[in-house]
Amino acid sequence: MGEVHSELRRVAAWYQDAATALESRVRQATSRLDTNAGAVGLQPGGTTEELQKLHLESARLTEYVLLNVEALRKIVKKMDKTCGTKEQKGFVEKHLKQSALASPGNHDTIALAFNGERARRC
Repeated sequence: MGEVHSELRRVAAWYQDAATALESRVRQATSRLDTNAGAVGLQPGGTTEELQKLHLESARLTEYVLLNVEALRKIVKKMDKTCGTKEQKGFVEKHLKQSALASPGNHDTIALAFNGERARRC
């Protein structure tokens, strides 16, 4: 079980760094917009294309979260089945929902808690 916890910490740290970097790049790209003219007043330099790329990256990061959470949950479920343990519920409640992969304050169900909310907000 220690290896699963280690993998969760590794994945959560990577996601935390990736989401922080993405948020920074979104702020930079949106700061280049001319706020007085709206979307029509985009300044030259490919800001629209850059925002589209950032949106795609956000979607990919969200999918990464969902895929990794489900994979870790299934690993623990398989371990429970193979070893006759009952670790899955505790792992989800005490570790997955408390990790950087979970949305803050949204821990009612796995589908809601792990929806990649931070990446989605970008």
